[in-house]
Amino acid sequence: MTLLCAFFLATPMALPQEDTLTLIDGKLVSGKITEATLEKVQVNKPNGDKKEYSSQSILFARFGSLSSGMNKGEEFLSKFDFANAVASFSSEESQGHRLEYWARLRKAETLSIWGKIDLGQSRKAESAFRDWLARYPDNFFVPRARQGLAFAMARNGQVDEAAKELEAVAALAFDKSLPPHVEIQARLARCEVRLLHGQPGVAKTRLEDIVTKIENATQDRSTSSALKSHLERMKSQAQVALGDSIELKDGMAASQRYWENLLSKANLSMEVRAAATIGLARAANSSGQARESQILLAKVVATMPASPKVTSKALWFLAEISAELGDSPIPSKTYYQRLVDDYPFSSWGILAQKRLSG
Repeated sequence: MTLLCAFFLATPMALPQEDTLTLIDGKLVSGKITEATLEKVQVNKPNGDKKEYSSQSILFARFGSLSSGMNKGEEFLSKFDFANAVASFSSEESQGHRLEYWARLRKAETLSIWGKIDLGQSRKAESAFRDWLARYPDNFFVPRARQGLAFAMARNGQVDEAAKELEAVAALAFDKSLPPHVEIQARLARCEVRLLHGQPGVAKTRLEDIVTKIENATQDRSTSSALKSHLERMKSQAQVALGDSIELKDGMAASQRYWENLLSKANLSMEVRAAATIGLARAANSSGQARESQILLAKVVATMPASPKVTSKALWFLAEISAELGDSPIPSKTYYQRLVDDYPFSSWGILAQKRLSG
């Protein structure tokens, strides 16, 4: 699953009844969001007070008091029922609806995920994102929408244009003095676009810079624990992507050295530890040690909780190696089917569906 797909599906089903802001300093603000721009977010408090918060001070904004149509849309999306999700979000697009902009954004994001298997939906997603940005050019979620637009553009063959769009998002975050994670997220997405579309060299150089930038930010004493925690997760994403870019650019031996070096470090996240173990398993298999590789991959799947992106990759290569070993001790089809069932719209789940169909 790509970074953006995970981002799109991050809206939880069990939402609180009130909207919530998480501030950079870690404080939580609850109420009803009545205005959300790149400059400020206004919240009506339960006691009737209205408070404004600078967008520069906000780490996350989440909606809790959704309409029944929006909740149905989220439920359909969680089940990958894209047609009904789009229909549900579309029903909330009426002028004057408090969260009309959120409904339109979620519809565009749904079309984008659907577009991973249907190029026609990807073209619709690009159009929906462009329409959203034309309607809400100063909305708080502009960086998110522009990132979604970039991924749709890349999937539609406009890779260089998508990279430029993401660079523009990073520049916007800098110009508006938005929190540092907004700029870093855009730069991470730009690297992913390059990596997914055959430009690992460019991605490698920029990912190295991102890892350094995050490390500097997390070591700064003025960085709050809330922001630091979020940056650490982004650092893990960057480290995993960097390993992939090294393999594609410099080969398996170079990536093996990279993963081994990471595993020697203390305080490594489970996400990176799992990705590193996959890297070493693949290196072992390339050296003719298929059984050792299988054991390492099975360890990742069974004992290393990680993101869908990393876990689905482990399942794919575990299936491949099980097939090489004569479907022993577990048939490869078991792993392919798990990919289709649990991660159907990850890149590995899509490949597994093709393998089972073929």
